[in-house]
Amino acid sequence: VPGPFPLWVNNTTSAPRCSVELPVAGEDLVVRETVAVVVQLRDKQGYPRLVGSAGDFQALHVKLGGPPSGAQLPVALTSNNNGTYTASFDGRLAGVYRVEVKYGSQPVPCPETFTLVSGPTHPPHCVCQGLDRTLHRLAQAEARMAEL
Repeated sequence: VPGPFPLWVNNTTSAPRCSVELPVAGEDLVVRETVAVVVQLRDKQGYPRLVGSAGDFQALHVKLGGPPSGAQLPVALTSNNNGTYTASFDGRLAGVYRVEVKYGSQPVPCPETFTLVSGPTHPPHCVCQGLDRTLHRLAQAEARMAEL
């Protein structure tokens, strides 16, 4: 067998080459129970990592700050076993979310913010609370006013 053969070794993650996929416009940017951000790890040449490792998982840090105060949100980080990682968080509040991704101590390039908007109202999911009590109190107030 003639040789040599080129061998591609994909074993070093380069934070500046990694990418972050935020929710895209449309339904992905509407508030919902869980919202996901996907991080694609890449090597020094910019090629996607094909597998993840325990070391990659420990080195990857995703921070999200959300409305109303910008406080840091809990993030569930999951390896997709293909060189990508999904960071899931509670996206039930409309507003601006801040994103910060690091691999080790190095920042991973990504947009700093994205905005989740309220979706259309869906009447079967709406709840009226205290309406009967409020109407009862209004009727009592009207009765008192009539007595005066």
